[in-house]
Amino acid sequence: MGMKNDKSFELAHRLKRAEEFNGGGKTLHAIQMYQAIINDFTDDPTAWYKLIDIYDKMGRRDSAITLLEEMNEAFTNENEVRLFTGHFYFKHQMWEDSLRTLKGFDMSFDNIALFICGIAFFNIGEYAEAAENLRKFIDNEPDSAFIGEAHLYIGRSRLALGELNLAVSYLTRGAVLMPTNPDIYQYLAVYYYKVKMYAHAAENIETALKMGADSKEAFELALEIFLAAGAEAKAEKLCRSYIAEREPSSKIYTGLAQILLKKNLYKESEGYLQTAIKLDPLNLGAQKLLKELTERRDNDLVKNL
Repeated sequence: MGMKNDKSFELAHRLKRAEEFNGGGKTLHAIQMYQAIINDFTDDPTAWYKLIDIYDKMGRRDSAITLLEEMNEAFTNENEVRLFTGHFYFKHQMWEDSLRTLKGFDMSFDNIALFICGIAFFNIGEYAEAAENLRKFIDNEPDSAFIGEAHLYIGRSRLALGELNLAVSYLTRGAVLMPTNPDIYQYLAVYYYKVKMYAHAAENIETALKMGADSKEAFELALEIFLAAGAEAKAEKLCRSYIAEREPSSKIYTGLAQILLKKNLYKESEGYLQTAIKLDPLNLGAQKLLKELTERRDNDLVKNL
């Protein structure tokens, strides 16, 4: 057996032993073994990957990142190492670090880098860059498991850029690819709301909520759409359900107050407006509505004298 084969055999054997220690709950032993492998096998990054993963799972992210940067210095411009690093930062939503690591990366090495960069660009508000990277990803990886997500984020990017026709084509295709994903329907609702097709908007936001859309933004959007569509009974039901079960939202309290004010239910409306302003002192809509409520109530009192 040649010297190179001897070394490869030893590396494989030691990695296997370290993995056994880690799998058996002897994490400290595994860490020591991986550290020794890193010192002895300077041209193979496998032990680095394993050790970074252990630190990450232990919640020692600072140690993982220190090791990550040391690995990148030891393996300058190696595509596999850069992709591992870019993905690590990506999964921890450290978008700028992910993009810094993958700047100038040879995308032909692995097209997943286009997806990573696309989502990272989206999350720092670089929507044109996001859409371009994700479009290339779709072109190069039409059968990827992430193809639906790519369509969703291109659609969201185009919405943010005001390119509504492009947005709806990607979102509609996304709904075919991911028919049970609530986000697709939420952003289709945004599109239809923007083009004032309120019935379509209402249909899509209701689908999103039925499928599990649970963010404050989704419910606030639903409220806006229902009010625009004149579906005040639906809007009131949504607000009351939201207030009973979820984190406070100044917009939801304001919306419910607006509906109640139309019914001349001054006291209940005022209570919700005061809560809305307490939650968000800069809620100008609530302040304006409270002023209107006070004037209307005073006028009614005068009329009844």
